[in-house]
Amino acid sequence: LELHSLGLPFGRSPSVASSSQTPAMQRFASRLPGQAHFLTAKDCLEAFEFFDQDGTGLMEYPEMQGAFNRMLDPAKVDISAYEGQSFTPAVFRTTAEWCHRNFPQYNVAGNLMKFIKENREKADDDDADITDKEL
Repeated sequence: LELHSLGLPFGRSPSVASSSQTPAMQRFASRLPGQAHFLTAKDCLEAFEFFDQDGTGLMEYPEMQGAFNRMLDPAKVDISAYEGQSFTPAVFRTTAEWCHRNFPQYNVAGNLMKFIKENREKADDDDADITDKEL
């Protein structure tokens, strides 16, 4: 899938996302129907933090490419038109919901929840057994 021509919530020119909405994001949001978010902020932030491997609070292009590939699995996604950009948690949430609505065959929300569950389990499994003696 080449997503750059589908009206994603970020522009084509390289820029760094900030906490305020970019003009491209404003244009995207103005075209959305007045729907409430269906992915919780908590779940989206948790997924975002797993994808944001360097912990900067912004997803750089390679991290967002990985997020797209995971959300739209088994499709192979090309977001190369956005190389050099960074993505905020708000843009990530809006984009994930947009992808779920526009590509229902890929069950984006389900893939995202599965990813969260798998990474929660990895984070909880530190290979240390707890015994009463250690407590």
